[in-house]
Amino acid sequence: MVKTMTVSRKILFLITLIIAFSTLLFLVIDLVVLPFMQGRFDKTVVMPSLIGRDSISATTLIAEAGLQIGSIEYAHDDKQVAGLISAQYPFPDYEIKQTRSVGITISRGKEFKTVPLLLGLAPLVAADTLQRLGLRLGEVTESFNPNDEQGTIIATSPSSGTTLERGSAVNVTIASNAVGNVGYVPTVVNQTVEEAKRLLLLAGLRVGTIKLKKDDEMLPGTVLHQKIQAGTLVSRGSAVDLTVSE
Repeated sequence: MVKTMTVSRKILFLITLIIAFSTLLFLVIDLVVLPFMQGRFDKTVVMPSLIGRDSISATTLIAEAGLQIGSIEYAHDDKQVAGLISAQYPFPDYEIKQTRSVGITISRGKEFKTVPLLLGLAPLVAADTLQRLGLRLGEVTESFNPNDEQGTIIATSPSSGTTLERGSAVNVTIASNAVGNVGYVPTVVNQTVEEAKRLLLLAGLRVGTIKLKKDDEMLPGTVLHQKIQAGTLVSRGSAVDLTVSE
């Protein structure tokens, strides 16, 4: 009886050992040998160039090469007409395995932007606004216009609402008290000295001699009188003498 049990245990152990070995052998073949053999003996092809082709002809080329379509993306492109392939991965002429998938980018064509409303803005502010939209500030010219705030935009070319290619320039015209080498003297009375300096500078002029005068009704540093009357046409760079409350 004891001998019979010992033989049975040996047979059971042998069967377990065979099953374990078979399982291990299967895992080795499935996880190591087959992937290695498949990767080693996969056929390779030269990646065809798809740039400039439409999606139908590109798909045909990919299929003829034994490859398959992977990711498809769309992006604006300044050089490629809308609907044509503008980029691919892998790149053309690369030797790749036929198991690889091919990613392509289809052009949306040139990107267009709309000129925003810039009237009343200073050129620096307009430049920042245009840059954020993908446009840029072009030529800045002056036009005599004493009714608008000096140094602000009174016209744009092209006008707001116009559609332009991304990166295009927008020319602006700013209001000025000056025409050529002459300018109109602005009103600075009742302004602070600092504000008077700013207004005169925008008009192409400068502050001359400052005379202090006691005035109980005005805050200290307020312009009481300007020597050259407002609206007078003078040469650019001329000095305007001021009387200021002390």
